[in-house]
Formats: sequence, C-alpha cells, structure tokens
Amino acid sequence: MNELIEAKGPWVLKTTLSHHKFLENATPKIKAKNYFVLDGNNMKTRDGLYDEFSKKMSFPDYVGRNLAALDECLADLSWLPASYYILFIENWNRIVLSQEIEEEALLTIFESIAKEWSKPVNIGAEWD
Repeated sequence: MNELIEAKGPWVLKTTLSHHKFLENATPKIKAKNYFVLDGNNMKTRDGLYDEFSKKMSFPDYVGRNLAALDECLADLSWLPASYYILFIENWNRIVLSQEIEEEALLTIFESIAKEWSKPVNIGAEWD
C-alpha cells in the first residue's frame, strides 16, 4: 500500500481495506493534510459527486460541474498545501452502481491525474 505515496504506479487501487486500516499501517505515517476521505453514498448522482469533491477538497467556487472540470481541478490543486495527496473513496460501489456516473470515466481521470502528479516539473517556475 505504501507505493501509493511513491512516484510510480499503481496510482489507483481498488480495495476493501478501510482508510483507517491503511493509515494505521502506512509507513511513513501519512499526515491529515495529505489525504481526503470521500463517501460514495454522497456521490450517487453527478451533482452529488461534484458536491462531495468540492466540499471535501475545498474546490474553488468557479469550478464547473462536469468531468472535465473535475479533471482540471484534480490536476491543479494549487489551493492546497501538500506535495502529494491520497483520495480514499469509501462505498465506491454506490457510485459505480449509479446510471449517471461511469466507473471507467472516473478511473481514467484518477489514473491520468496521478500519473501527471508523479512527474516533476523542472522549468524554473516557483510552482515546480
């Protein structure tokens, strides 16, 4: 499980392990600012999905309510303080059982964003 905080994959892991158990066993210990726990029970619809991400990850107010906007926000996260993040989505089956949200679309976004975050940016800007 600790490979989730390294710069190589896997970046997306589906497991029945609770976030509590993961955090309890993680070495090194993961600080609260480095993870978010989202609840699939609140994401049964597209609106619920966007609300849960916005609320738990403090998305800016101007963010759109579509998968492209979710992708952009997760790729940016400049308003948050840490250099890496772990997203725990509990009750995942509540999302993927919904007719409004496609599991593959979400997993593709998560995988793409995680790969992007794993690559250093070295062009001399202060945000590198």
